[in-house]
Amino acid sequence: MEGLNSTIVPLNDFQIGLISDENLIPQMFKFLSGRNDAVFLESNIMAVGTLRDDGSHFSATYAGIFDSSRNLKAIAAHCWNGNILISADTGVPPNEISSLVRVVFENSPSDRSISGFLGTPWAVEACLNLVDKQHSSISDCKMYNCNSASLVSFSNVDITARIASVKDIDIVSIWRRDFMKECLDISVENTEARKQMLNQIEGSHLWVLENEDTLLAMASVIAETEDRFMIGNVFTPPEYRSRGYGKQIISGLVSGAMQNNPSFSTALLFTDRPAGVKVYNAVGFRECGFYKMVLLHEPATSVAKKSMIFVL
Repeated sequence: MEGLNSTIVPLNDFQIGLISDENLIPQMFKFLSGRNDAVFLESNIMAVGTLRDDGSHFSATYAGIFDSSRNLKAIAAHCWNGNILISADTGVPPNEISSLVRVVFENSPSDRSISGFLGTPWAVEACLNLVDKQHSSISDCKMYNCNSASLVSFSNVDITARIASVKDIDIVSIWRRDFMKECLDISVENTEARKQMLNQIEGSHLWVLENEDTLLAMASVIAETEDRFMIGNVFTPPEYRSRGYGKQIISGLVSGAMQNNPSFSTALLFTDRPAGVKVYNAVGFRECGFYKMVLLHEPATSVAKKSMIFVL
């Protein structure tokens, strides 16, 4: 198939192969556009503008499942950070999703392990037989969206939501470490948390809620496409909870992001935490789908094998 290399042909109507020809990017965007569970995939491709996997931020190795008419039916990406992102149409057999993930893993850089699986819930579930899932955090989430018409303002003259700056790094690094432990049961070293927050600050993706010189909460834009953006990293430290700060940071971020980028029409987020749902509903978010996230506590350096037919 043109644009693919190392095509795998299972004994059915689907073909699986690495996607490295950048002429296929428009077809990938066509498949990903409008899929709420595919925002990370679309955002990463847009961020780097290439399918070349050089290990830099947002780069990935891509593979796809195509039907007999050469239409994309699923995409998997093994990203620079070890996560495998998956978006798939219904009707693709789960065993083909497993094969797709094997292909993208085995053809990514040899020193890249698997940190987790994220995306279409049933497709992520189909991958769990490939690794030891006993030592992992599994989140079955609902997705929520909000537009400018449904957004509820929680402005306060004394409290401001703003884009974070380097002067905030000490506090937000601690919050990032606490967020990862509390919400995902993952321990992050201080240096790694600081690195993650610096990346977000440098990209103007981190927002904080501030009262004079006191930071109260944070949230981040963790993915963005031409018309949508994903919110994550939402955290209020325990001493400031139950004061409405979560609503204010989310409302302020959505309003500010849409003002800064008029092409944004929809904000998205996902959660499996009931307390978070109450906050997001109050701001104007409504349920729009499902998302599954499996984060491995110990990275996987191999996957279970299965015989396949290779056509080179």
